[in-house]
Amino acid sequence: MVVKKYILSNIKKLDQLYNSSPTVEATYYSKLAIIELCGWIEFSMDNIVEYFANEHIKTQPFKDSFKSLKDKNYGFDYKQNFRKMLSQTIGMHNMEKLELTINRTGNVNILDATLNNLKNLRNDAAHTYIDTTKTYQAPSVTKSQLELIYPILKDFSKEIKKIK
Repeated sequence: MVVKKYILSNIKKLDQLYNSSPTVEATYYSKLAIIELCGWIEFSMDNIVEYFANEHIKTQPFKDSFKSLKDKNYGFDYKQNFRKMLSQTIGMHNMEKLELTINRTGNVNILDATLNNLKNLRNDAAHTYIDTTKTYQAPSVTKSQLELIYPILKDFSKEIKKIK
């Protein structure tokens, strides 16, 4: 299940703090909004795949294999993380059908491009410190990325539930 209530609330609060803070402090809120969104994306992707595994994988050896797969999956890149984990869990044939269904409107490409952009922003935010020359996108921009990604992840969640 993909829920945005809490992440949206967090990003809105960070946006309020950003807008009411001096520039140096505002940078902290920008950086935190990016990191929060990316953590939520990774959690949501894991949740989508975990739903399928819990519904369909019945024997302990395969449950253990899934747990190992999930535990070794760090990140939220579409192809390297989400698609790979999904494909290994639901099977290549189901993954192809799932992706074709969701991509009728180009949403797989939108998700992939948005995640690549966020991955670069997140890596920069997580692996640097704040100095006077560093800037990050405003939390309002991060919120718009959430609003773009959320319905696509919801589609994945909805379509996963249809797989028998």
